[in-house]
Amino acid sequence: MDPIYDLSTRDLSGKTVLEVGSGRGDTTRELVGLLAGKPGARLVATDVADDHFSRLSGEFAGSGVQVYFIRRESQSLICVPDGSIHYLVCNYTLC
Repeated sequence: MDPIYDLSTRDLSGKTVLEVGSGRGDTTRELVGLLAGKPGARLVATDVADDHFSRLSGEFAGSGVQVYFIRRESQSLICVPDGSIHYLVCNYTLC
């Protein structure tokens, strides 16, 4: 894998990652693990269904990562301010 696409090689301190299509949270868990211990790191996770958000929110409560959940379709992310995202993760959403 090209390192430019490997977030584990990046300094994620103070960075915001947007995950489009969080689904059950498998990738969300991995992202929280990558962001843990990085001061100021944030994760914004979106999905069309929000039934898993409360479970995941409780799961990440002690991680030290600011995690925000937004119920939204991926083509309508007007709630995410322009210029606020440093990295975009869209795992299995476009297939």
